[in-house]
Amino acid sequence: MGARVPGADECECDYCKNFALQRGSAFPHEFVYFLKGLGIDPLKEWEAFDYGLSDGKYRLYGGWFLFRGELVGGEEPQLNFERAPFSYWLTDSFPTGTLPAGVKFCAVAFLVRLPWMIESDPN
Repeated sequence: MGARVPGADECECDYCKNFALQRGSAFPHEFVYFLKGLGIDPLKEWEAFDYGLSDGKYRLYGGWFLFRGELVGGEEPQLNFERAPFSYWLTDSFPTGTLPAGVKFCAVAFLVRLPWMIESDPN
């Protein structure tokens, strides 16, 4: 997967532009350290998306950082928007359509609340 373009940079929508603008400071230092320990560049998410939830100033984003591997135990946590402004978990449930066949991937899923910082109206 190497030099892949971050997911939010592949999109032209304002929500992705807002996420991309902040991705370098969006995550806690401990999470960045965790990602780097897995060999994941914290500036290259597989995909990021806007949940469409806003309190007028902040938007809720989700997404995945992929890595080669397989989950062998544990339960998938229930999505809980109350865990924002930030939470993460390991999962094997994410879009796989463009991934190479025969290779096992899993993901670090994230949920993060970010302010709206670009000029356009998010609504």
